[in-house]
Amino acid sequence: MSADRVKLIITGCLYLGAMLGALGCTLLNKVADGISMEPVRRLRITIDESQREELFEQFQKFAEKHSFEIDITDFNTNGEHFQVWMSGDGIQIVADDDPGNSRSVSIDFYGKYPGSPVDEETVDELLNELKSFISEIPNVTISEKK
Repeated sequence: MSADRVKLIITGCLYLGAMLGALGCTLLNKVADGISMEPVRRLRITIDESQREELFEQFQKFAEKHSFEIDITDFNTNGEHFQVWMSGDGIQIVADDDPGNSRSVSIDFYGKYPGSPVDEETVDELLNELKSFISEIPNVTISEKK
């Protein structure tokens, strides 16, 4: 076996190991941050990219009204991709743009504490209120996902 081929195999194994490690860390961080693995409720919105700042403003208003902590990041992509985390009332809400469809945004509601069920009535109230905030943005489509 040539040295180049051995080098290629080792590099591939190291790359695969790093990717699996990163995935494992992401999953562990979600559990460590207190997020259950399956969303309790899910929304999908369709919004023009030019309206993202308006969407972020609505997320801010919603978070402020409910005393939720909020973090908005674009992962240093100059706004190309984003993720929003809102946390409070035993609930974590995560919103992010869908890869490959810059007009589509997923919003997932999670129980913050694994093993402790969330009050579904509270989740439904928050979901409906968030939909109300988002619907103030013109030409936005909101749908619930299963």
